[in-house]
Amino acid sequence: MRADAVLQACSNVISIAIGIFLGLALADISAGERDLWEWQTLIAGILAVAAAGITVFQMQRIDARQHERHGEVMALNLRADRLRIQRATVPAASDFRKWSQEMTARLKLYQDEKSDPDVFKPSFETMGNLSDKAGQINTLLLGKGLKAAEDLYGPELTQRLAEARSGWVNLNEQLNAAKSYLNVSGISSSDAEHAMDGCVLSIRPLIPLADIIAGALEALATEYRRTVGNPFAD
Repeated sequence: MRADAVLQACSNVISIAIGIFLGLALADISAGERDLWEWQTLIAGILAVAAAGITVFQMQRIDARQHERHGEVMALNLRADRLRIQRATVPAASDFRKWSQEMTARLKLYQDEKSDPDVFKPSFETMGNLSDKAGQINTLLLGKGLKAAEDLYGPELTQRLAEARSGWVNLNEQLNAAKSYLNVSGISSSDAEHAMDGCVLSIRPLIPLADIIAGALEALATEYRRTVGNPFAD
C-alpha cells in the first residue's frame, strides 16, 4: 500500500510538471506552431524521463517482492533445518555425555575389582553391567533424529560419527564373545574376565568420542541460534 501511494504521488508530480511546461509552451497562442515546435524536444524529454522513472520504480517494486518471496521460502527451509537440528541435538547430546560418564564409572569399578587384593576376580554382575552399558552406544548412534540431520553436519562431526560407528562394529564382536562366556554356567571367572578385557579395549576409544560428538552437536545448535535464529523455536 505504501509503495502504491508513493507511485501515485510521483505520477501526480510528473503530471503537474508536464502541465506546467505545456502551459508555458502554449501560452503564446499567436506564436502558433513555431513555439510548439521549439518546446517539443523539451516536452518529449520530460515525458521520456517520466516514463523511465515510473518503469524503474515498478521494476524496483517487482524486485523487492521477489526478494520478499525468496526470504519466505528461505524461512520455511530454515525452519525445517531448525527442527532437524532440534531432533538431532535433544536429547542425543546429553545422552552421549551421560553414556560417557556412566561408562567411565563402570570401567573404574571393573578395574578396581581387578586390582583389589580382597576380590578374587571382577564379579559376573560387574562384567554384565559393563557389557550392557557398552551396548547402549549403538542405540544412540542409530537414533533417527541423529541420522535425519546428517546433511547439516560439518566435517568433524561427520568424521567422529563414522569413527564411533566403526568402533561399535568392533565392540559388538567383543561383546558377543564376552556374553557367550557370561551366560554359560560353570565358566571360570578368569575366562570371562579375559573376554571382558577385549571389550574394555574397544570401549575406551568410544568414551572420548561420545563426549566429542555431544560437544559437536551442542556447537551446531549454538551456530544455528547465532546465524539463523533459535533452532528450538516453533
